Amino acid sequence: MFSLKTFLSLLLTLYIAFDLDLEKPYWAALTVYIVALPLSGALRSKATYRFLGTVLGAAFCLVLIPGLVNSPELLSLGLAAWIGLCLYISLLDRSPRSYVFMLAGYTASFVALPAVADPANIFSAVVARIEEISLAIVCTSVVDSVIFPTSMKSMLTSWSGRCEQRLREWAIAAFRGERYSRVPLAMELGQTVRLANILAYEPSHLSQSERQLNSLQARILVLLPALSSIDDRIRELKRLPDGIPADIQSLLDDAQGWSAKDQVPREDLDRLRKRIKTLTPSLNGASNWTSIVVSTLLVRLREALELLQDCRSLRDHLAKGTAGSAPRLVHFVPHAARAQHVDHGMALWSGLATAVAIYFFSLTWIFLAWPEGAIAVQMAAVGCCFFATLDDPAPMIRSFAYQQLPGFLVGIVYVYAVLPQVSGFEMLALVLAPTYLLAGAMIPEPALYGWGLGLAESTTMTIAYRTTFGADFATTINNDIATLVGISGAAAITGLIRSVGSAWSTTRLRRANQREIVELTRQSRTGTAEAAARRSRLTAIMMDRLSQLILRSANSESAEKTMETALARLRISLNIVDIQRLSRGMPAVATDVISELMSEIGTYIATLNGREDDGQPPSLLLVKLDEALAVASAGLGGTRDSLLMTALVGIRRGFFPLAPPYRAPNTP
Repeated sequence: MFSLKTFLSLLLTLYIAFDLDLEKPYWAALTVYIVALPLSGALRSKATYRFLGTVLGAAFCLVLIPGLVNSPELLSLGLAAWIGLCLYISLLDRSPRSYVFMLAGYTASFVALPAVADPANIFSAVVARIEEISLAIVCTSVVDSVIFPTSMKSMLTSWSGRCEQRLREWAIAAFRGERYSRVPLAMELGQTVRLANILAYEPSHLSQSERQLNSLQARILVLLPALSSIDDRIRELKRLPDGIPADIQSLLDDAQGWSAKDQVPREDLDRLRKRIKTLTPSLNGASNWTSIVVSTLLVRLREALELLQDCRSLRDHLAKGTAGSAPRLVHFVPHAARAQHVDHGMALWSGLATAVAIYFFSLTWIFLAWPEGAIAVQMAAVGCCFFATLDDPAPMIRSFAYQQLPGFLVGIVYVYAVLPQVSGFEMLALVLAPTYLLAGAMIPEPALYGWGLGLAESTTMTIAYRTTFGADFATTINNDIATLVGISGAAAITGLIRSVGSAWSTTRLRRANQREIVELTRQSRTGTAEAAARRSRLTAIMMDRLSQLILRSANSESAEKTMETALARLRISLNIVDIQRLSRGMPAVATDVISELMSEIGTYIATLNGREDDGQPPSLLLVKLDEALAVASAGLGGTRDSLLMTALVGIRRGFFPLAPPYRAPNTP
């Protein structure tokens, strides 16, 4: 169905383009397959961003061409700098919006370079390009909206159901003290931003679900460190000589049963919360390590159960397509911060490498007086921009070159054997159908996407649809050769300048997380609202980095280790924020101890320098943690001091999971 709808969009676009006698109808035809996507919301999103990018790139050409047309080297330098700058900006935003700037970059080459031969008509060329692309966008969107528009409801329902199910499975394993693979869950979270961006363009009432999706994401992000903490505390209790107390084990067993159910009444959660309150031990300066661990376990257990209940409610609400009233949620969580990891250095490097490639091919075109040199420059820009997000783009750019070959061969057959025999638009549609229907059927399949798009695009470029038929074999072959040279050259230059290994990117991601913690330890004590914002941002950005680290893991065992370390670092970060919030207004002696602890944590993390760990942290850090625990336990007299103990225990467990139990001062 997708293939048929896309082919009908192509025919409608070509028919109108021929009827309006547009300058280059094949540009409209190219755009149809570039913006076509199976989901209607995703198609509208991409179409909107493509239009904006085209207008921005074309507007730049109006500034660039008139002033520099008589200085080809400077014009080439300006174009290369523009494409590199646009790519740099696009890499700072990993949402679909980045398509605007990436397209504004390489679109400029497609508008500017053909115009250098006729600069007086640059405005007409810009208008024509915008007309052609706008026509394709409108036709593709209309056909998709009229003929069985594809809602993302099933995709959204499936995603939310998988996430909620995996959370409950992890909770059950954590309550049992068993290992559970959390890697698939971390990968699912990487889809949230993409889903939210598509929802905004969803043609159905699902477009109103973005708020619920954000609420579900926020709760999942809070739940991950909470379950990790529970898992850690249960393993610690099992390690202690007395093991898990019988009443706590009974509570955990009931929590397992509650978590295993797909639907549970609110009253069951209320009963569990009452039991947690009853079983939570009252801490004092003489409390033993078991009591302290149990207390912190129950704090996180209550939090996790409330969040699991909210995830169930939001899952059901999204599955209904937001029909009915919004669910009544139990646990307050601020909206998830849209914080994503941004590597300015890597983005700048990618932009620079692309600019070098563009300028190199531009100078080659100028000095060789190569008639088809402009095509090589254009395709080098496309190759560099399309794959700039990869650690090593060169292999994918080379594959992109190979994927053009079938389309070139098919296009040559059409131009010199088939199309000369065609008379009338109906016959044209019939002869084009086999190729474009095959390409359209391949595009939705991830493994075949590049080959399907390459077949459609290369066939279109080789045919170069115009209102009147005319072809020159030498020109056709030279155009195809220039395309391959441009893409292959982009792969070679990228491989020399830009390509890095996954280990290099992994180290940069770890350093970014470590810098986050070091900067956090240097921040002053904060209020409740600011602390909540910090927690939300930290969780979002560190989980975003985690999903990227997992993608670069060599195997499942490495991914699990990465996940465990990252969650431990996240727990430490969140507990630091809690300590900064809870330590406000404490006596000077206590604040001095906390300040010394923060300084020691920052000093240790700074020494890691991108390594996963450095063996056992310094013993002085453990001493400072125990001093802070002693100060906090000495002043226990309310909820604040109890929560401060919970945060300090979390940091101690994060850094020293195998350390001997904490012993309060002056206890035997």
